[in-house]
Amino acid sequence: MERVSQSQPRPDRPGQVTVACAMVMLGSVFVVLMMWDRIVALRSIATRQALQSFLDDGALGNGVTLAGLTTGVRVLSMVAAVCATAMAILAWETLQGSRTGRVVLTVLAVPLVVCGIVTDAMLSSSLGVLAAAVAAAATTLWFGPGRQYFDPQPQPAGPPRRPDATPYESYPPPTAPPFGAPPPTEAPPPTFPAAWAPPSVTAYDGPADARSSRRPLPLIWACVVTWGFAALAALLGTGSIAVLAVDSQTVLGRMYEQNPQLADRGLSDHDLLVAGYAMCAVLLVWAVAAVVLSVMLFCHHRWAWYALMVSTVAVAGVSLVAAIGSAVLLVPLAGAVATIVCLTRPDVKAWVLSR
Repeated sequence: MERVSQSQPRPDRPGQVTVACAMVMLGSVFVVLMMWDRIVALRSIATRQALQSFLDDGALGNGVTLAGLTTGVRVLSMVAAVCATAMAILAWETLQGSRTGRVVLTVLAVPLVVCGIVTDAMLSSSLGVLAAAVAAAATTLWFGPGRQYFDPQPQPAGPPRRPDATPYESYPPPTAPPFGAPPPTEAPPPTFPAAWAPPSVTAYDGPADARSSRRPLPLIWACVVTWGFAALAALLGTGSIAVLAVDSQTVLGRMYEQNPQLADRGLSDHDLLVAGYAMCAVLLVWAVAAVVLSVMLFCHHRWAWYALMVSTVAVAGVSLVAAIGSAVLLVPLAGAVATIVCLTRPDVKAWVLSR
């Protein structure tokens, strides 16, 4: 990400920026934990009664069912968890002086607050207050010392010129040698050795273009991990579509066994099959997009680094929330975290920004 300009003397990081980034990271962690608890509580009787009472008030009309409202709350909770996970990572980048991190951090605060307010209207909780506090902390980075830290004002090149000075007075007058001083003698011509050999040059003493063309090892590992998990996701999505097309009744039977409440939510077998096909299609598209982005990053395209970071953070957030129901999803979560760690290495970011 773009850092504070190095052509000007970088000011010391003010305490306002440190406190704001720390509040964003800490608040984002609490938001993720609250979303985890909320998604788990959607299966409880108390939560279903609270949602049913919200429907009975008629705020959403007569066309919304309890199953649809529960799905909506689950989706909003997942979106809030993904935004909070990304904001925690971007807050660390902003703490290091990243201007782009500050911008994206402020943008993600908007859907986080919206999800918090909407879900608080259905379920009584303090998520909206916490999300608003995180957004307020991110907003303070644009005012006062935070703004001066990320957007320093250029310093004048020399002393200020007097307003009444003429153009000739702005330059210092030439100085003549004192009277009677001997004339300056010319320096003797330099002597060169008979045989000159160039000094040894290491990889670090070479030109910047030659050094920047070598891909860092963490970047290669990030691309390899992305390709491996993307291939696994594509294989899983293709196999799931084949199973749904060949033996859909067996799949529906297992779904009813794992979640007996599906029959009470008013969802037909056709709706469940359509949802299954849609999830498999999204998984395939996401896997192909991750492969394309990692290949473009491997070929030294800067925009692919930002896009792959957003995609990987989204994978980490979805895997974190979905791991509540299945511990197997902790494996892609570990892969996403490893990829994020590799992509945020200083040598990787320096290589990306070198072009």
